[in-house]
Amino acid sequence: MFIFLVRHAEGSGSREKWQTPDTPLSGTGVKQSENLSTLSRFKKVDLILSSKWKRAIETAKIISELLDKKLLEIDGIQEREQYSEIYGVDRQSDISKHYNDENIKNYSDLDWKFENNEESIREVSERAFNFKNNLTTNYLNKSIVVVSHEMFIRCFVTNILLGEKYDDKVFNKIYRSLQLMNTGVSLLEFNENRKSWKVWYINDFSHLGKIKTETKHIV
Repeated sequence: MFIFLVRHAEGSGSREKWQTPDTPLSGTGVKQSENLSTLSRFKKVDLILSSKWKRAIETAKIISELLDKKLLEIDGIQEREQYSEIYGVDRQSDISKHYNDENIKNYSDLDWKFENNEESIREVSERAFNFKNNLTTNYLNKSIVVVSHEMFIRCFVTNILLGEKYDDKVFNKIYRSLQLMNTGVSLLEFNENRKSWKVWYINDFSHLGKIKTETKHIV
């Protein structure tokens, strides 16, 4: 089984405001998705799976239509669900600055939640573990494109490398070291006979060429 993990294309206004589950693609994001669809490695995939968040599903639909591949929207692979009042807020606002300050203070705590009212990194990792089991149960011998989000993909890859039982410090070090561009592609392989995973590459964005991108943010 081959899994192409793809971070969604650029969302509209991502430089100015916090993204929401309903944030659509920007014009640049549409171009990124179209360029992504030209990759020859995708021509033989069997299926495309996508997060139900708007910027992911719009990315996946462009790929699906241009490659004529079946698309399924599934639960559980969305981005980390954040404090509800941060969604759509200006990144220079007081609450945004407070949110960032608290995030930095709790950098090493996988269970931290702002105002104790959002999803923790550990909870995202648990979703990633469940998705891994879903893949190895239902999609053996398939080649699949999975369109998701940066934090989820980082948790998924870290989970693949460390397994279900891990040291928090090691998890955090690996998780924090992974960076993904919009439409960055990571290729993983699951060997059905050995029951083991292999990471071939992470965050290939060579297809973007000279497409202008906005300043990168984590969501």
